[in-house]
Amino acid sequence: MNKVIVRLPGGGRIKKKPGTQELSWWDYRNHYITPELYCDLKNIINRNEGCTFFLISGGVGAFLYADLCDSISSHDEVASQIGCNVVSMMHTILISSLAKNGIKVSPHEVDINKVNEAQSSNHSCYFVKPCINIMSTDSLAAHTAHFIKADMIVYLKEGAPTYHIGFDVPMKINKWKIDDIKSKANTCNGNYIIDDEALNIIKENSIKTIITNPDMFSHFNHNIDNYGFGSSDNYTEVIV
Repeated sequence: MNKVIVRLPGGGRIKKKPGTQELSWWDYRNHYITPELYCDLKNIINRNEGCTFFLISGGVGAFLYADLCDSISSHDEVASQIGCNVVSMMHTILISSLAKNGIKVSPHEVDINKVNEAQSSNHSCYFVKPCINIMSTDSLAAHTAHFIKADMIVYLKEGAPTYHIGFDVPMKINKWKIDDIKSKANTCNGNYIIDDEALNIIKENSIKTIITNPDMFSHFNHNIDNYGFGSSDNYTEVIV
């Protein structure tokens, strides 16, 4: 079986509905989490019978709680734990959805140090539990790939393979040397497209890695050219 790590998207899944609310304090109701990718997961898994998926959600909406922690001077470890809790909440929702749709999904999150033994249960997919000792879900994906000797990592990033941060104009990149990503990250504040810890693990272990957008990933097929994305123009290959 091919082992595929997928780092699902994060806050970019939050969109704003058109229109306004009758009461100003109901404005939050104009925002929603787009469900299309999550609905497509069952089709992606069924289409790739020769693959076992290890899924890790981004922290959809976690930034709201992180900002609040900063505003009221909470301890850093509290913000980190809340970020993990938000990811686990997304995992709970997705596990329920996949199970309801007949997917052989592991019924609980799997600790990263138990991922290898969990595979003996022969599920089609597993959700990897976040932990505060790992910098981010990007890093968690890379650590998981290293531990289980995964065939590839797929990072889902909004807009990829076109990138904006760190460029004067939007730049489409289909082959990106990992050292160039690291150099670009050093010119930006905060974490970049993939954080530095994850990039180091990918480089040290020569892990096949691609970046594409959530809509394109709905076509993922590990068994055909360009992963079912039509052409190499629709994703970024990270060159180690």
